[in-house]
Amino acid sequence: DGQIVLSGEDSNNELTCIYCGSYNDSFTMQNNATHILSGPVKIGDDTTTPILTIQEGTTIRGESGKDSLNILRGAKIVARGSKTKPIIMTSASDDGTLAADAQAQWGGLQIMGKATQNCTDAEKNSEGICERSVEGFDAGDVKYGGDDDNDDSGVLSYVVIKYAGYAFTSENELNGLALYTVGDGTEINHIRVHNSKDDGIEIFGGTVNLKYIYLTGVQDDSFDYTNGWRGKAQWIIIDQNTPDLLQRQTIGLIMQWNLITTARQMILLLDQIQ
Repeated sequence: DGQIVLSGEDSNNELTCIYCGSYNDSFTMQNNATHILSGPVKIGDDTTTPILTIQEGTTIRGESGKDSLNILRGAKIVARGSKTKPIIMTSASDDGTLAADAQAQWGGLQIMGKATQNCTDAEKNSEGICERSVEGFDAGDVKYGGDDDNDDSGVLSYVVIKYAGYAFTSENELNGLALYTVGDGTEINHIRVHNSKDDGIEIFGGTVNLKYIYLTGVQDDSFDYTNGWRGKAQWIIIDQNTPDLLQRQTIGLIMQWNLITTARQMILLLDQIQ
Protein backbone atom coordinates (compact mmCIF):
# COMPACT_ATOMS: atom_id res chain seq x y z
CA ASP A 1 0.00 0.00 0.00
CA GLY A 2 1.64 3.19 -1.19
CA GLN A 3 5.12 1.72 -1.63
CA ILE A 4 4.99 2.47 -5.35
CA VAL A 5 5.21 6.05 -6.59
CA LEU A 6 3.54 6.69 -9.93
CA SER A 7 5.61 8.96 -12.15
CA GLY A 8 5.31 10.46 -15.59
CA GLU A 9 5.20 13.78 -17.41
CA ASP A 10 2.50 16.42 -17.26
CA SER A 11 1.20 18.51 -20.15
CA ASN A 12 4.29 20.70 -19.93
CA ASN A 13 6.57 17.65 -20.19
CA GLU A 14 7.65 18.11 -16.57
CA LEU A 15 8.28 15.12 -14.31
CA THR A 16 5.41 14.43 -11.90
CA CYS A 17 5.32 11.92 -9.04
CA ILE A 18 2.04 10.81 -7.44
CA TYR A 19 1.86 9.43 -3.88
CA CYS A 20 -0.92 7.55 -2.11
CA GLY A 21 -1.28 5.37 0.98
CA SER A 22 1.51 4.61 3.45
CA TYR A 23 5.30 4.64 3.06
CA ASN A 24 7.48 2.74 5.51
CA ASP A 25 10.84 3.20 3.78
CA SER A 26 12.89 6.39 3.66
CA PHE A 27 12.90 8.34 0.40
CA THR A 28 13.58 11.80 -1.02
CA MET A 29 11.29 14.17 -2.91
CA GLN A 30 13.61 15.83 -5.41
CA ASN A 31 13.22 19.34 -6.74
CA ASN A 32 13.34 18.30 -10.40
CA ALA A 33 9.77 16.99 -10.18
CA THR A 34 6.33 18.11 -9.02
CA HIS A 35 4.98 15.89 -6.25
CA ILE A 36 1.24 15.18 -6.08
CA LEU A 37 -0.56 13.90 -2.98
CA SER A 38 -3.51 11.63 -3.74
CA GLY A 39 -5.58 11.18 -0.59
CA PRO A 40 -4.04 11.18 2.88
CA VAL A 41 -0.39 10.16 2.45
CA LYS A 42 1.19 8.62 5.54
CA ILE A 43 4.91 8.48 6.27
CA GLY A 44 5.32 5.56 8.67
CA ASP A 45 2.68 3.40 10.30
CA ASP A 46 3.32 4.11 14.02
CA THR A 47 5.80 1.23 14.22
CA THR A 48 8.34 2.11 11.50
CA THR A 49 10.90 4.93 11.37
CA PRO A 50 11.18 6.20 7.78
CA ILE A 51 12.59 9.63 6.96
CA LEU A 52 10.98 11.76 4.26
CA THR A 53 13.59 14.16 2.89
CA ILE A 54 12.40 17.08 0.77
CA GLN A 55 14.98 18.99 -1.23
CA GLU A 56 15.05 22.79 -1.24
CA GLY A 57 12.98 24.28 -4.05
CA THR A 58 10.59 21.31 -4.18
CA THR A 59 6.87 21.81 -4.86
CA ILE A 60 4.25 19.47 -3.38
CA ARG A 61 0.61 19.74 -4.45
CA GLY A 62 -2.71 18.43 -3.18
CA GLU A 63 -5.36 17.77 -5.81
CA SER A 64 -8.42 17.83 -3.54
CA GLY A 65 -9.54 18.62 -0.02
CA LYS A 66 -8.73 15.23 1.46
CA ASP A 67 -5.16 15.17 0.17
CA SER A 68 -2.71 15.66 3.03
CA LEU A 69 0.82 14.80 4.12
CA ASN A 70 1.02 13.02 7.47
CA ILE A 71 4.19 12.21 9.42
CA LEU A 72 3.32 9.51 11.95
CA ARG A 73 4.97 8.79 15.29
CA GLY A 74 8.48 7.47 14.84
CA ALA A 75 8.83 8.85 11.32
CA LYS A 76 10.58 12.10 10.41
CA ILE A 77 10.31 14.83 7.83
CA VAL A 78 13.48 16.68 6.83
CA ALA A 79 12.22 19.62 4.78
CA ARG A 80 15.06 22.11 4.72
CA GLY A 81 14.40 24.82 2.16
CA SER A 82 16.31 28.07 1.83
CA LYS A 83 15.61 31.78 1.48
CA THR A 84 15.98 31.61 -2.30
CA LYS A 85 14.58 28.09 -2.74
CA PRO A 86 11.77 27.51 -0.23
CA ILE A 87 9.77 24.29 -0.18
CA ILE A 88 6.22 24.97 -1.40
CA MET A 89 3.18 22.91 -0.35
CA THR A 90 0.11 24.11 -2.20
CA SER A 91 -2.94 23.28 -4.26
CA ALA A 92 -2.74 21.58 -7.64
CA SER A 93 -4.82 24.54 -8.87
CA ASP A 94 -2.23 27.07 -7.76
CA ASP A 95 -1.16 28.27 -11.19
CA GLY A 96 -1.39 31.98 -10.52
CA THR A 97 -5.10 32.23 -11.32
CA LEU A 98 -6.61 31.27 -7.95
CA ALA A 99 -8.89 33.84 -6.36
CA ALA A 100 -7.31 35.97 -3.66
CA ASP A 101 -9.57 34.34 -1.05
CA ALA A 102 -9.08 30.72 -2.21
CA GLN A 103 -8.92 28.27 0.71
CA ALA A 104 -9.37 24.58 1.60
CA GLN A 105 -8.03 23.39 -1.75
CA TRP A 106 -6.26 20.50 0.00
CA GLY A 107 -5.69 19.14 3.50
CA GLY A 108 -2.33 20.35 4.82
CA LEU A 109 0.68 19.01 6.72
CA GLN A 110 0.25 17.04 9.95
CA ILE A 111 3.09 15.86 12.19
CA MET A 112 2.47 13.39 15.01
CA GLY A 113 5.05 13.05 17.78
CA LYS A 114 5.63 11.17 21.01
CA ALA A 115 5.71 14.03 23.52
CA THR A 116 3.29 14.36 26.42
CA GLN A 117 -0.02 16.21 26.62
CA ASN A 118 -2.62 17.09 29.22
CA CYS A 119 -4.65 14.04 30.12
CA THR A 120 -6.77 12.58 32.91
CA ASP A 121 -5.84 9.21 34.38
CA ALA A 122 -9.03 7.79 32.93
CA GLU A 123 -7.91 8.70 29.40
CA LYS A 124 -4.53 6.95 29.62
CA ASN A 125 -3.95 3.57 28.02
CA SER A 126 -2.74 0.43 29.80
CA GLU A 127 0.86 1.72 29.61
CA GLY A 128 -0.05 5.00 31.25
CA ILE A 129 0.28 6.96 27.98
CA CYS A 130 -2.24 9.56 26.87
CA GLU A 131 -3.14 8.96 23.23
CA ARG A 132 -5.74 10.71 21.12
CA SER A 133 -6.96 10.43 17.54
CA VAL A 134 -5.76 12.78 14.81
CA GLU A 135 -8.28 14.82 12.84
CA GLY A 136 -8.82 13.92 9.21
CA PHE A 137 -8.98 10.17 9.84
CA ASP A 138 -11.46 7.72 11.32
CA ALA A 139 -11.30 7.59 15.11
CA GLY A 140 -8.35 5.46 16.22
CA ASP A 141 -6.82 5.24 12.74
CA VAL A 142 -3.95 7.66 13.42
CA LYS A 143 -2.95 8.54 16.98
CA TYR A 144 -0.65 10.97 18.74
CA GLY A 145 0.85 11.19 22.20
CA GLY A 146 3.65 9.58 24.17
CA ASP A 147 6.08 10.12 27.03
CA ASP A 148 9.15 11.65 25.33
CA ASP A 149 9.17 15.44 25.46
CA ASN A 150 12.51 15.46 23.62
CA ASP A 151 11.10 13.51 20.68
CA ASP A 152 12.48 14.49 17.26
CA SER A 153 10.11 14.57 14.27
CA GLY A 154 12.65 16.21 11.95
CA VAL A 155 13.08 19.66 10.42
CA LEU A 156 10.80 22.24 8.79
CA SER A 157 12.75 25.26 7.58
CA TYR A 158 11.81 27.75 4.87
CA VAL A 159 8.53 26.01 4.09
CA VAL A 160 5.45 27.71 2.60
CA ILE A 161 2.00 26.08 3.01
CA LYS A 162 -0.80 27.60 0.93
CA TYR A 163 -4.57 27.11 0.39
CA ALA A 164 -4.97 24.24 2.89
CA GLY A 165 -7.46 23.68 5.72
CA TYR A 166 -10.07 21.29 4.31
CA ALA A 167 -13.01 20.56 6.64
CA PHE A 168 -14.58 17.09 6.74
CA THR A 169 -17.14 18.34 9.28
CA SER A 170 -17.35 21.36 11.58
CA GLU A 171 -15.61 19.27 14.26
CA ASN A 172 -13.10 17.52 12.00
CA GLU A 173 -10.96 20.07 10.20
CA LEU A 174 -7.44 20.04 8.84
CA ASN A 175 -5.09 22.97 9.42
CA GLY A 176 -2.30 24.47 7.37
CA LEU A 177 0.23 22.96 9.78
CA ALA A 178 -0.88 20.70 12.64
CA LEU A 179 1.64 19.66 15.30
CA TYR A 180 0.39 16.79 17.45
CA THR A 181 2.49 16.23 20.62
CA VAL A 182 5.63 17.12 18.72
CA GLY A 183 8.77 17.13 20.88
CA ASP A 184 11.38 19.82 21.35
CA GLY A 185 13.95 17.82 19.41
CA THR A 186 12.10 18.97 16.29
CA GLU A 187 13.33 22.08 14.46
CA ILE A 188 10.71 24.45 13.02
CA ASN A 189 11.59 27.89 11.66
CA HIS A 190 10.91 30.25 8.77
CA ILE A 191 7.38 29.01 8.03
CA ARG A 192 4.65 30.77 6.11
CA VAL A 193 1.03 29.57 6.08
CA HIS A 194 -1.26 31.40 3.65
CA ASN A 195 -5.04 31.21 3.18
CA SER A 196 -5.82 28.24 5.41
CA LYS A 197 -9.53 27.88 6.01
CA ASP A 198 -9.06 26.38 9.45
CA ASP A 199 -6.14 27.32 11.70
CA GLY A 200 -2.85 28.41 10.20
CA ILE A 201 -0.88 26.50 12.83
CA GLU A 202 -2.46 24.44 15.59
CA ILE A 203 -0.43 22.72 18.28
CA PHE A 204 -1.87 19.82 20.27
CA GLY A 205 0.24 19.38 23.40
CA GLY A 206 3.93 18.60 23.16
CA THR A 207 6.99 20.77 23.65
CA VAL A 208 7.96 21.85 20.14
CA ASN A 209 9.47 25.33 19.67
CA LEU A 210 8.85 27.59 16.66
CA LYS A 211 10.39 30.81 15.40
CA TYR A 212 10.12 33.13 12.41
CA ILE A 213 6.49 32.40 11.51
CA TYR A 214 4.41 34.40 9.01
CA LEU A 215 0.65 33.69 8.92
CA THR A 216 -1.54 35.42 6.32
CA GLY A 217 -5.14 35.19 5.15
CA VAL A 218 -6.16 32.53 7.68
CA GLN A 219 -9.92 32.17 8.11
CA ASP A 220 -10.00 30.65 11.60
CA ASP A 221 -7.31 31.02 14.29
CA SER A 222 -3.98 32.00 12.83
CA PHE A 223 -2.08 30.46 15.75
CA ASP A 224 -3.81 28.07 18.13
CA TYR A 225 -2.78 25.59 20.79
CA THR A 226 -4.47 23.11 23.12
CA ASN A 227 -3.84 20.00 25.23
CA GLY A 228 -1.11 21.66 27.29
CA TRP A 229 1.50 22.75 24.75
CA ARG A 230 4.67 23.78 26.65
CA GLY A 231 6.96 25.05 23.92
CA LYS A 232 7.98 28.53 22.85
CA ALA A 233 7.10 30.66 19.84
CA GLN A 234 9.23 33.62 18.78
CA TRP A 235 8.89 36.25 16.10
CA ILE A 236 5.42 35.60 14.72
CA ILE A 237 3.68 37.96 12.31
CA ILE A 238 -0.08 37.56 11.76
CA ASP A 239 -2.16 39.20 9.04
CA GLN A 240 -5.59 37.77 9.85
CA ASN A 241 -8.15 37.29 7.10
CA THR A 242 -11.03 38.72 9.16
CA PRO A 243 -9.49 40.61 12.08
CA ASP A 244 -11.80 42.26 14.57
CA LEU A 245 -11.35 44.00 17.90
CA LEU A 246 -12.72 41.11 20.00
CA GLN A 247 -10.40 38.63 18.36
CA ARG A 248 -7.39 40.85 18.92
CA GLN A 249 -8.35 41.33 22.57
CA THR A 250 -8.75 37.57 23.00
CA ILE A 251 -5.33 36.91 21.52
CA GLY A 252 -3.88 39.44 23.91
CA LEU A 253 -5.51 37.76 26.89
CA ILE A 254 -4.56 34.16 26.17
CA MET A 255 -1.07 34.61 24.84
CA GLN A 256 1.87 36.54 26.21
CA TRP A 257 3.83 37.67 23.21
CA ASN A 258 7.50 38.43 23.57
CA LEU A 259 7.82 41.38 21.22
CA ILE A 260 11.25 42.54 22.32
CA THR A 261 12.71 42.92 18.87
CA THR A 262 13.56 45.63 16.41
CA ALA A 263 11.85 46.91 13.32
CA ARG A 264 14.88 45.79 11.37
CA GLN A 265 14.45 42.19 12.55
CA MET A 266 10.81 42.20 11.46
CA ILE A 267 11.70 43.53 8.02
CA LEU A 268 14.34 40.85 7.65
CA LEU A 269 11.82 38.19 8.68
CA LEU A 270 9.31 39.25 6.03
CA ASP A 271 12.03 39.31 3.42
CA GLN A 272 13.11 35.79 4.33
CA ILE A 273 9.78 33.96 4.27
CA GLN A 274 7.37 35.73 1.96
